[in-house]
Amino acid sequence: MSSPTIKLNSGYDMPRVGFGLWKVNNDTCADQVYSAIKAGYRLLDGAADYGNEKEVGQGIARAIKDGLVKREELFVVSKLWNTFHDGDKVEPIARKQLADLGIDYFDLYLIHFPVALKYVDPAERYPPGWANADGKFEFSNATIQETWQAMESLVDKKLARSIGISNFSAQLIMDLLRYARIRPATLQIEHHPYLQQKELVKFVQGEGIAITAYSSFGPLSFVELDMSKAQNTPTLFEHNVVKSAAEKHGKNPAQVLLRWATQRDISVIPKSNNPDRLAQNLDVTGWSLDQDEIDAINGLDINVRFNDPINKIGLCNPPRPTTIDESINLQTSCLVLPTCEYVFVGNGQWRMFSATAARYYSAILGDGLRTLVSRQIDIKTSRPLRKIADRRVVLGALQKYGEVVTFKHIKPEDQDAAHGRILAIFDTPEAASKAIDASPLSISLDDESATNTNDQTGDCEIEISASKVDHYNEFIRKNPYYGPWTMDYSDKRVSDIINTGAPRHELADCFPVTKQSALAAGQEELFDRDIEGVERNMDGFLDVSARSLAEILKEKVDKEDQ
Repeated sequence: MSSPTIKLNSGYDMPRVGFGLWKVNNDTCADQVYSAIKAGYRLLDGAADYGNEKEVGQGIARAIKDGLVKREELFVVSKLWNTFHDGDKVEPIARKQLADLGIDYFDLYLIHFPVALKYVDPAERYPPGWANADGKFEFSNATIQETWQAMESLVDKKLARSIGISNFSAQLIMDLLRYARIRPATLQIEHHPYLQQKELVKFVQGEGIAITAYSSFGPLSFVELDMSKAQNTPTLFEHNVVKSAAEKHGKNPAQVLLRWATQRDISVIPKSNNPDRLAQNLDVTGWSLDQDEIDAINGLDINVRFNDPINKIGLCNPPRPTTIDESINLQTSCLVLPTCEYVFVGNGQWRMFSATAARYYSAILGDGLRTLVSRQIDIKTSRPLRKIADRRVVLGALQKYGEVVTFKHIKPEDQDAAHGRILAIFDTPEAASKAIDASPLSISLDDESATNTNDQTGDCEIEISASKVDHYNEFIRKNPYYGPWTMDYSDKRVSDIINTGAPRHELADCFPVTKQSALAAGQEELFDRDIEGVERNMDGFLDVSARSLAEILKEKVDKEDQ
């Protein structure tokens, strides 16, 4: 028996069911690979971090020698480890992995995690693991773009037929798709009934990227690692929903879980040492679960992640958010970090997005945040900006000096609360310097914005100064992984920084989200009412980038003009 295939966006066919090589013991690996190929498996899913690629290669070589399979009939997958993200390190380690496997090309080569760690010479330690020799985590400044361009060169040099990603969030994928010359063919994620990541799956499949699920059996994959979370989570094999479906179709629970995935166009990579189970795990495409059975399994989602790299590198693990009301759908996708705000995206949905895990994103996307303080300015106006049109005028005045990537109100204790203060962050330090040098500015506002006799009318003076809030040194450097659940809200500086956020260019601006607003969805009333449990500025648009903000402001003003 062999597995049906799916056509990747690279043009190659990938088997729906593969043999996973994670945790396959070196002593038995070659034999297990040989047995899997003999049973009909053609996709072999490995990685440098698994530490068994030489043995995998031995199993492949033996199977080819014995005539079980030809090389071109196999689909060999491997992954780039975190310590090799620097552009000049990608090809050398890929060639080493190919040599270990005894093959000339990867059918699919993935970025294992979107986390760049300091380079470790394979001659010194291989596989390198997460921590250095002292047990500490050392990051590299390699950006995902740098790494991806090196991955693309592997395709150009015919070292890889297809390239893809693993453990990426929707936000990072959106960012990657902006500059990718070769789009990722697949995304590999932890996926099982306890962690379904529905919004991520929907987005990725909509982009024509195939999804492969690892750990399809949920906690069972992690029990042998002595993980308490896995040990304390009920096994899916014993769940009544799964057992009843298995009995109805004459299958075992493992087959039901695998079919639940493949029936939803998600590939799977289970492993087993048992010859009978090897064959059974392949038999997950020629029959179908009933829709009510799929719906019942869908209802098991509790957002429990077992393979959590966030904890590995010391990031906080926030409590699982609670439902605000039935109309609010919270998105939680792989590697989404603690969030500070809910953003309305239309159709009655709110989604959570992080603007606070700046050090983590800096490790992923480069050194941009280190220039943050030199790009910040504080703006004090001589009169309140009560109308959206007023804010548009101020933003337009700033845009003369450069693109504004963050534009938010803050209310420090040392300022008049009625007027407050605006924090703006430019895309370059030079733009910020130009704005400061031009201060004070005088702009004309609509006289109708004066709502009481104490307000001035006509011209408004704008004082621009370097920001007094040093985001990087005051917060990010002291607590690199800070998030709203790890901060003391009684500290005014903390609440200000959380409400302000970090520049969207560094935080992988989410196009489908930030380009939407309550206004665009025809929900103007959301500007005028609080929603229980949701902390947000009542202006509603202050979490979006300046470019998005300008579009929203224009739309709002057009509505007012009409």
